Amino acid sequence: MDNNIKEKFSQVYKDHAPAILRHIYFRVSNYDLAKDLTQDVFLKTWNYMALEGNHVKDHKNFLYMVANNLIIDHYRQKNKLPLWLEEVGEKEITIRPTQEHEIDLKIKLAIFRRLLSKLESNYRKIISYRYLNHMSINEICALTGKSPNHVSVIIYQGTKILKSKVDDYRAATGNRE
Repeated sequence: MDNNIKEKFSQVYKDHAPAILRHIYFRVSNYDLAKDLTQDVFLKTWNYMALEGNHVKDHKNFLYMVANNLIIDHYRQKNKLPLWLEEVGEKEITIRPTQEHEIDLKIKLAIFRRLLSKLESNYRKIISYRYLNHMSINEICALTGKSPNHVSVIIYQGTKILKSKVDDYRAATGNRE
C-alpha cells in the first residue's frame, strides 16, 4: 500500500477525529456509541480512499457526510430515540466536590441540547455545524449545498429562535444562568 495514502489518512484522522466525535456524540447522546461510530466513519473513509482508490477533495466535508449517514443508519436500525434513563438504570451515583462544576456544565449542555432539538431540522443542523463543530459558512455551504447567504440567514434566524427558547426556559424555571 502506498505510504503517501497512509500518511495523508493519518493526518486527516489527527485533524478531524475530535470534531467528528463531538459531532456524533452531540447527535446520539452516548459517548461509547459515538466512539464506535467515529471509528466506523474513518474505517469507511479508509476503505473509500485506500482500498477503492478514490480521491477525496475536501476531507472534512466527506467525513461529516459519512458521519451523518452513519447516524441516520443507526437510528433507522434502532427505530427509536435514545432513552437516557435506561442507560442510567438503578446505579448509585456518588458526586465528588470536584465534579460539581463539570456536572453543572453537563446539565447546561443537556438543557441546550433539549432546546436545540425543538428547532426545525434545517436550523438545528446548520446551528450545530456552526457553533458546535466550529465550521465556517463556506464549509457549511459545501456540506449542505446551500448558498452562503442562505446559510447566514438560517444561522441568524435559528439563533434568534433558540435565544427565544432559552429565554422562555429561564422564565419558566426561574433559572437566570
